[in-house]
Amino acid sequence: MGSNGAASGASSRVGTFEVVLWGYDRKQVDACMAQLEEQLTALYDEQRQAMALTDELHRLRSENADLRARLSGVPVVHPVGARVQQILAMAEEEATELHSTADRHLAAAREDAAAIVAAARQEATRARRDCELAMQQLRRSQQDEAEQLIARARADADRIHAEARNATGTRRRRPARADRGRAEHPPADHAPAGPARPNADGGTEPRRSRAASHDRSRPVPALRDDPA
Repeated sequence: MGSNGAASGASSRVGTFEVVLWGYDRKQVDACMAQLEEQLTALYDEQRQAMALTDELHRLRSENADLRARLSGVPVVHPVGARVQQILAMAEEEATELHSTADRHLAAAREDAAAIVAAARQEATRARRDCELAMQQLRRSQQDEAEQLIARARADADRIHAEARNATGTRRRRPARADRGRAEHPPADHAPAGPARPNADGGTEPRRSRAASHDRSRPVPALRDDPA
């Protein structure tokens, strides 16, 4: 369980999320959080193992110190002393190896935890920034849509006002044109009399209108007596 493997696993499994209509895909976020929890659980297990190894190392060192204290007052016998020295050397070597292993595991666990925390912070910052950008784009699109609606409403209002003004002007012009037409073309029975013309007596008589001449030129039907 080295730091490189855990860090690479954290960087490969913690990725970006797909942006949907309102934020990120919830399934992807839940899956990422589950992976982070698994990684943290594994790190806690490694930390407990490292602490157990550290406790074992302390115990072995204590036993080694006790053995050295006991052996210090015992007269040395060459065959027995060599055997004891060998056992002590092996115990010390094992204790040193355990201590080194515990230190490596503890350092790896700390590095992995730091890498996971850094990746989580970066992802949270990226998610917050993307969310803010999405909200800004949404507000901008809504504002543009509202401005377009207002512009269309104003254009419709201007068009309706213009049509109303045109209709009012047309209704006002129609009576004026009718009055001018009657003034320019009066009826035939109200036509003015023509200039006077000389009569048989040498005088003048006014010229009758065409309508009067036309009526006079019509033949008058003869009257017939009723049968007795």
